[in-house]
Amino acid sequence: MPNPSKCLGCGAIKQTSNNNLVGFVKDLSHDYCLECFSLANYRKTNKHFKPDTYDSILPNSLILIITSPFFLDQLTNLPITKIQKNAKYVYIINQIDLLEKHTNLDYLDKQIKKKFNEYHTPYDNIVYMSALNNAHINNLKQLINSYREENVYLFGLQNSGKTTIFKALTNNTAALNINKAGLTQDVIMERLENNTIYDLPGVYTKGFLNDFFEYEKYNKLLPYKTLKPKIYQLKNTNKLVINDFLEVSVNSQEKVSLVFYLSDHNNITKYNIKNTNNYLNEDYSYVTKTFKVGDKKQITIADFLIVLTKGNFSITIKTIKDLKVTIMESLLK
Repeated sequence: MPNPSKCLGCGAIKQTSNNNLVGFVKDLSHDYCLECFSLANYRKTNKHFKPDTYDSILPNSLILIITSPFFLDQLTNLPITKIQKNAKYVYIINQIDLLEKHTNLDYLDKQIKKKFNEYHTPYDNIVYMSALNNAHINNLKQLINSYREENVYLFGLQNSGKTTIFKALTNNTAALNINKAGLTQDVIMERLENNTIYDLPGVYTKGFLNDFFEYEKYNKLLPYKTLKPKIYQLKNTNKLVINDFLEVSVNSQEKVSLVFYLSDHNNITKYNIKNTNNYLNEDYSYVTKTFKVGDKKQITIADFLIVLTKGNFSITIKTIKDLKVTIMESLLK
């Protein structure tokens, strides 16, 4: 049910008065705003908006909370239960195809439920899927149909794949689902049999790559296909430099193994700690954080890197100030 007053790509209300604001078009007859047109045709964008449009979520609805393996550290931080308390919540662990086929999903499910119980996070169901898998989409349709709630909302962090799921469910071909944070700017809705499906703008989280880099750079660093783990052995005489904004070192006289999950477009180089050259981009301010890790810890850095640790040692991460770094018990095995 396209709204002629809205951009078909991002859902923003079209306007011709200010090209620095969301939804700008040169002519109201255009289907896409200038930002969406540029992104769809040239993969270029100049602006990053941070929408916050959640007051339209109706009570007695079904809310699909879309997340991904790279957002597992944010599972209990999503504010939907405060925004709409009177609803049923189903967590969709999307983009599961980023993980290897032999990933133990039973273990992941057990660890997530343990975390939900620890933080008293309400949920009705947890689904593991890929929006690119037709069988998974059909299963999701059946799940939605099994609930009595007419209104179904797709809610989650920016770049979690909400619009890809929305398009697959509803056969919408106009909305854009390019891997850009904050693409959806306002609610986009379609009918699915007896339900109305609402694609909501993604929740902005401070400290992800889009806070520091232009789209053309951060888009290349984000995961986009099945990731093969990269294993590095380090001791206190080594350090790893990742891209030009991240250093990793350990305080251990014995070699320890670190397992990295990140896309192949990221560059990792191992150096001797005695090498005092500065390989980091000097345009940024940096902070150093040290964590004591035990067996089976999971360190998530922004939205592009997961590091799994084994053993008891300290790990030091030097990175751009305010880039998000979290550590928790590993949900992956």
